[in-house]
Amino acid sequence: MKQISLLLFLLAAHSGWAAETVFMCVPNSRQHRLGQSQNPMIGLFVSRDQGKTWQHRGWQESVRLFYAEMGADSVLWGAAGNGVMRSLDGGHTWKITTDWRVTEVLKVKVRQDRPSTVYAACAYGVFRTTDHGQNWRKVLDRFSADILIDAAQPQTLLAAQEEGISISHDGGDSWRLCGLSGKGIRVLAQSTGADKSWWAGTEDDGVFVSTDQGQTWQTRNHGLDHFTVYAIAFHPTDAKKMYLGTHEGGVYGSTDCGATWQRLSSGLGNAVVHSLVVLPSNPQVVLAGAINEGLFISRDAGATWTFASQAESHIWGLSVQ
Repeated sequence: MKQISLLLFLLAAHSGWAAETVFMCVPNSRQHRLGQSQNPMIGLFVSRDQGKTWQHRGWQESVRLFYAEMGADSVLWGAAGNGVMRSLDGGHTWKITTDWRVTEVLKVKVRQDRPSTVYAACAYGVFRTTDHGQNWRKVLDRFSADILIDAAQPQTLLAAQEEGISISHDGGDSWRLCGLSGKGIRVLAQSTGADKSWWAGTEDDGVFVSTDQGQTWQTRNHGLDHFTVYAIAFHPTDAKKMYLGTHEGGVYGSTDCGATWQRLSSGLGNAVVHSLVVLPSNPQVVLAGAINEGLFISRDAGATWTFASQAESHIWGLSVQ
């Protein structure tokens, strides 16, 4: 048995098998034509080989999908222009779970310890379901671009809004402003380190961090020349290593937990990077989704980048399971 296990391990390492699935959401492409059923260019794409190849999933018609996330129960959720979508078979077939009140959904986040609970951030506020999408309730009545569910205390939520960050300590029943008043928040992320710090990327004001549950926020912009931040990603085991996706500045990297930043855009140029993921199975591999330019991949921790897929497309969302 030990010999068989060792053989499987060696075969996996040799063949490049990945331990994760990457989901790529493409809401728009200059190459897409309505009614195009062969080689569709928009929608959901899935990779199981570290971004080398991609398979289209779901609809053949035009669906504006912005982000997808899988729960611990293997249910896949999609944030789309027409609402929140749900798939029970890895994205092959989908069902819309919301009505006309929930549209322009930008993010869906699953409470992993209780995957029947899902939050949707959209142009009209934050919505919540506690029954796998059978019923949705609006819990916050303001534009929200992103939701963060605290990894240690999943009843604690952050919402990224046009005028700062709102926080809830009761699963979304009540909210209050917790910082960065007046700043447009584009993305929220939580460190993989022991401190589980919260990070916020903004429109025009760079990146901020809170190490005290949102009581205070400190700027972390040393070395940045581009201050609109759309994406934040962490090394899975070394939280000092971080990446930012910026507007017309490509990717920035840090090896000291955001104290200093270095531009890592060789091969990216001045791309508008809207999404980033670092692969847990091989953290040297980083994927960057760009607006109008497609997907780029780095296999040397961001030092160099090459075009990978979806030319002239908006890669709005990337996630990894």
